[in-house]
Amino acid sequence: MSVNNVVITPLLSGNRNVILHVYIQGDGSGDLENYVIANPADYGMSGDNRFFTVDGIQAGFTGFSASLKFEYLLSGTLNWAIPEFDSSQDFSDYGGIKDKSSPLDGTGKVLLSTAGLSNGDEGSFVLRLRK
Repeated sequence: MSVNNVVITPLLSGNRNVILHVYIQGDGSGDLENYVIANPADYGMSGDNRFFTVDGIQAGFTGFSASLKFEYLLSGTLNWAIPEFDSSQDFSDYGGIKDKSSPLDGTGKVLLSTAGLSNGDEGSFVLRLRK
């Protein structure tokens, strides 16, 4: 199922970094499952260089939680759980969380799934990615 109101706003799209603001508002249709937040092709990435590194996430959710993962054709690998309420994770001190998918099977996409998203719930997060 999908939620009608997901707005992804690029705050920065440079040669090395992508920063996205993602706003989610529940409309009663249920949770998001594997919703594409970042597609490498949209940012000029292709071939073996199509994999992002997550440098940080800053979020504020009301009424639901979420998780992010890298899309891998055989099995998606959980990247990070984002709890309800305010949270902030900075992975840059140790080089970020890199998509280590195989170039043969990984798409490079960053996917979002929610848990408990209901009508009227809302939240947003800022995702800092490195190319």
